Amino acid sequence: MKKNDFNEQSDIIVFSFVKDSQIKDVCNDVDAYDYVKGVLTKLIEDHGGGYQKIGIGGYVQDVAGYISIIIQSYHHHRLVTNLSISEFDTSEFDPELGPNTIEEDLDHDDSEEG
Repeated sequence: MKKNDFNEQSDIIVFSFVKDSQIKDVCNDVDAYDYVKGVLTKLIEDHGGGYQKIGIGGYVQDVAGYISIIIQSYHHHRLVTNLSISEFDTSEFDPELGPNTIEEDLDHDDSEEG
């Protein structure tokens, strides 16, 4: 069968990976791999669990949307995880350590100044 014959007879293409064929590239970013694997594992668990193979299908724009959500979520996760508390003045967020200026502002009447 020619390549064009296949495209005319089908409205879907399936991409499949040989077991462990992509694992050598994981060393480049183990955190990203662990995060995505966690997302997929959670997806499997939410649907009964116990599966070692999965399939994700749909229209290109829907699959691209799903994958982009995983990427955005991972970048947000990395951003939040990488924030260093030492970069912030933590007293700014503790109401017991800050000065009490609210009552002073309420007691002050600008109309009396003259």
